[in-house]
Amino acid sequence: MALFLENPTEDSVELASDFTMECGQVLTEVTPAGVSAIFERFRAILMDGSVSKRCQYTIEKLFKVRKSKFAEHPGVIPELDLVEEAEKIIHEISLDDEDLGNKENTCDSSNVF
Repeated sequence: MALFLENPTEDSVELASDFTMECGQVLTEVTPAGVSAIFERFRAILMDGSVSKRCQYTIEKLFKVRKSKFAEHPGVIPELDLVEEAEKIIHEISLDDEDLGNKENTCDSSNVF
């Protein structure tokens, strides 16, 4: 996300805004500090005035959606949440893990994908 907002263009701001709007609810649950940093960058872009009025309106709309806690943009649509919590298999990795690039891929049952 920071890549899109580092040197903001009309397209990158719209793309980052749309992505944040659709994924914001889940991102807020997973990493509230990250979402706060993203919104601080959006605020800086607004204050800077380096984008068009249309993009500024898009950012303002995003702030309104955040204020409503992304109520109209749920992270998981209830009708599509068909997997029971007990049956979910979740693989969590950290993108900050330094050993991530050094691990060899093995052909065991835990590395099928």
